[in-house]
Parts: sequence; C-alpha cells; structure tokens
Amino acid sequence: MTMKVNITEDSLLIEIPLDENLDEEALQELHFQILAEKWKEENKFFSFASEMSKSPYYQRIIAMGKTALPFLLKALQEEPQHWFTALGAITQENPVAPAHRGNIALMTNDWLAWGRMNGII
Repeated sequence: MTMKVNITEDSLLIEIPLDENLDEEALQELHFQILAEKWKEENKFFSFASEMSKSPYYQRIIAMGKTALPFLLKALQEEPQHWFTALGAITQENPVAPAHRGNIALMTNDWLAWGRMNGII
C-alpha cells in the first residue's frame, strides 16, 4: 500500500509505503519527522537557537502542540538538538536548571528527566 502524505504549506508531496495498520499516532510521528528533517536541513549552518526557532518547519512542530511532545523528547534522546524553545512553547514550562542554560547536554538531560517525570517517555 502507498499513502500520499501531503504537507501543503510548502507544496511537498511524498509517497511512502505504509503498513495498512498504521494508526494516527504513527502518522503524526511521520509528519513530525518530515518537519524535523526539513528544519535540520534548513538550519545546519545556523548557530543561534533564536534563528533556528524562527523556521516555518520549527513553528509547525510547535503548532502540533502536545502531540509533538513524545516525538520531541525521542528526538532529544537520539540526537540532542535545539528543541528547547519548542518544548517550552508547548508545555509552558522550563525544567532547565539555571546553571545548565547554554549547555545542550545538560539541558537535554533536564528535559528528558521532565519527560520521564510526566510519563511522556
């Protein structure tokens, strides 16, 4: 079975073979992965988190709301990136200790601990 996933905001149309038993969560994760990959590609030369978070792909991930939380935390586990602005925007929280600000590894650990404490991961 082939399903067409259409992300209309940038006229991206891709065809991906999918299992016929694919559920809504898996489709949401696929949508997140596409946006995250586009964001990473677009921002590979930026070093400022404030610039990275202005990306339309990043903003669409934020717009996914709480649906994106497990995918964001999983992405942090796999490869620490600047997902902190998105996590804060969605949760309205900031579990990063003041002494950890600016250190991606420590900020990642704080957010992953938050995710475990809240039963998301």
